[in-house]
Amino acid sequence: MLPLISATQMRAAEAHTIASGISAQTLVLRAGAAVAHHIRSHYAQCHRVLICVGPGNNGADGIVVACELARHGYRPTLFVWRRHADAWLQQATDMAIPIYHATDDYALTSLICDTDVVVDALLGIGANRPIADDLRSEEHTSELQSRQYLV
Repeated sequence: MLPLISATQMRAAEAHTIASGISAQTLVLRAGAAVAHHIRSHYAQCHRVLICVGPGNNGADGIVVACELARHGYRPTLFVWRRHADAWLQQATDMAIPIYHATDDYALTSLICDTDVVVDALLGIGANRPIADDLRSEEHTSELQSRQYLV
């Protein structure tokens, strides 16, 4: 798959949008709502959605996806990697969305096996180094690749 725009172009577009008066929070809400809408439109029969979230705004986008899907009767689950408690996670907690942390004994592979759609909101345009060993795993990679729907 070819990117539509580069990470540099995306950073510039985001900075321009924020400079025009639209807050980062609004961008997160819009991005999350758009992905949730895409899932509802294209995968309506798939109600078990695993959203893998990391630190930063990309992870916040994923949490918004989970909240939006829950509001529409889906059963989202969050897998959280290197994200500290914040208002976004609190919203998911308040909505009783199941949350598993990378430090939990519960394996990511088990979560992947029990889902219809996987959303990758781990690393965004700020990612500038190789994926950490605690996230990278041949077992996780092969299980993810076997999923029918990966957003």
